[in-house]
Amino acid sequence: MKSRIFLCFVLTLFVIGLYSCRDDKPTTPTDGEIPSSNETHFEAEWREGTVYFDESETSTLIENDEENSVLVFSSSSDKAKNLKVGDVIVVHGLVLAKVSQISDNGSNITVNYVPAKLTEAILNGNIEWNMTTDFTKAKEVTLIIPGKGSQVQQVNPEFTDISYTGKFGDYTYKIDLGLGADEMDVKFDIKKKFGEYTSATFSTEGKVKKIASINSIQITDSELTKFDSKNDNLRGELEVSMEVKAEAGSDNIGLEVPIVLIKYPFLVGPIPVVITMQVDFGIFYGIPLGAEAKSKVSASFSFDSEGGFSYNGTEVNYDYTAGNINLSKKEGLTGAPSPVYAEFGVSYPYITMNIFGNTVVPTFKTTFLIRGDYSPPVFGEPACHNAYLKFAGVAGVDLNLFNIDLYENDVQLWYKENHFLKEGCE
Repeated sequence: MKSRIFLCFVLTLFVIGLYSCRDDKPTTPTDGEIPSSNETHFEAEWREGTVYFDESETSTLIENDEENSVLVFSSSSDKAKNLKVGDVIVVHGLVLAKVSQISDNGSNITVNYVPAKLTEAILNGNIEWNMTTDFTKAKEVTLIIPGKGSQVQQVNPEFTDISYTGKFGDYTYKIDLGLGADEMDVKFDIKKKFGEYTSATFSTEGKVKKIASINSIQITDSELTKFDSKNDNLRGELEVSMEVKAEAGSDNIGLEVPIVLIKYPFLVGPIPVVITMQVDFGIFYGIPLGAEAKSKVSASFSFDSEGGFSYNGTEVNYDYTAGNINLSKKEGLTGAPSPVYAEFGVSYPYITMNIFGNTVVPTFKTTFLIRGDYSPPVFGEPACHNAYLKFAGVAGVDLNLFNIDLYENDVQLWYKENHFLKEGCE
């Protein structure tokens, strides 16, 4: 039997409240102000064979063992008693699964399951949300520490100022975050020691404004016919600098710096959505040991961008606006008796999104990179000295949750470069 569910929510992030539906138009921002929108809309007709446990029935789910794909329900639930192999289970805000095996011991009903697709649960539906981050209401702030099996450190999200100092190998680092309602301030310092001397420093300091996640999903006859996803209001300022001296040698530490994860979970009707923001780094350099060598580059970036994708039932098109980007050099200096290079990249913010625990947006990020390289004179040719500032937008999509074999990642949306120093190079 088909059932129909219609819910309209206006949400304050992470505090789920039921209000009357509104069609108010957002106010026009003034003086660069970014309006906040926390609205969701869910309307769906379940497929026959979908068993929906609503908000009042979630207590009948005693255990959800995700590692072993097992659900345990109380035998007091008539819905659980009537489950059949092949049924799709939707537990409000928690579970999307397909029954593969059932056992009833009289007091509990144990259900083994396999992953289900959202299009297996919904016949026809419209799912929409427009959510704006408020960094002070982040549900979870986590640092993934390199080494020791990718150690995870939980940070108390009640604090709006977070500071963490750590070490890996010859590197020390300090991370400072300031979480505000309208913006997140960030400062990262990474240093490498060689004996008593600091031989390499990498730093990032700046802020990003609150970001709007705007999404619209349409399912018709159990097929995904539309999915529009956009990250709006990507505004911020960032200063990126590095200085690598002769003692630094050669290194490529990739993403060995802790990854900061800030999670924003919310409900769209019965569907749990999680938006995650993180900061990633890449550091690559080669400095000849024992020589008078140095690579030093510093730059400022300010940006105002947006981007995402649109799926029309057959293909994905990426929609984006690089916006107003200001790349301004502060310093560029490289020199040595042999070739030298140094590069420092920061992806911030790096946004991912998942629905029912399935990643649908593996990547949406803005990346800032500075580079300096130098080649000494050879056979009468002059020395070659370059310094670059680069700004790129990268995105991806994964539609496996909707039973569509379509996965793309690291799709370049835009790329801007300021080759601000070029001396002696062809």
